[in-house]
Amino acid sequence: MNLGFTAVDRRKDCIRRALVFLAFFATIFACNATYASSFVIVPTYDSTIISDSNAATIEATINSTIGVYEATFTDPITVNITFQEMNSGLGQSSTSFDTILYSSYLTALTADAKSSNDAVALAHLGAGPNNPVNNNPNINVTLPNLRAVGIIENPLPGRPDGKIGLNTSIMNLSRAGQQDSNKYDLMAVVSHEINEVLGLGSALPTPPSRTIFPEDLFRYDSNGVRTF
Repeated sequence: MNLGFTAVDRRKDCIRRALVFLAFFATIFACNATYASSFVIVPTYDSTIISDSNAATIEATINSTIGVYEATFTDPITVNITFQEMNSGLGQSSTSFDTILYSSYLTALTADAKSSNDAVALAHLGAGPNNPVNNNPNINVTLPNLRAVGIIENPLPGRPDGKIGLNTSIMNLSRAGQQDSNKYDLMAVVSHEINEVLGLGSALPTPPSRTIFPEDLFRYDSNGVRTF
């Protein structure tokens, strides 16, 4: 089902993973095991990357990372992301989101359901009008996440869905060859930031009364016990 995006575990089924974030993605995007893929991420590299002496390697690693997402999710949407370098920190992302009624989001999820796993996920969500996490009537959803469940929301003309900054100076730029144990892995960092652009994010650590994000709908401390 598509609570935004739907993931696939090729060894078993779409959502057979223990980690909450994968269960979230499986309820939010569509499953490759069943549906033809049409999910596309279009990267744009700004001058800070293009002018880097290692530009070819950096872009190749980012493109490989994108390939994993395109092979995993099948929602028929295109996500535009601008990549750039930064001089401090490790990585960061920015993305646009809308605050909509939880009941509207739940309606979209229900209409987008395709599998028995989707039905299980939906069965654990409150019918509304308030969300089952903190009883707030609203939910924050990124634009790609909204499009994945059929709510057409696009960024302003000329703007990408998200921007990702990378401090490549402290990263191993490729997984080929010898790795510097004192540096981070570029592919892992890019994956983390793409997750955030797509919508894998939480309202935490803001106060519990604040508007939640979709991930918070699937945050559990133990079987059947929500945590926020």
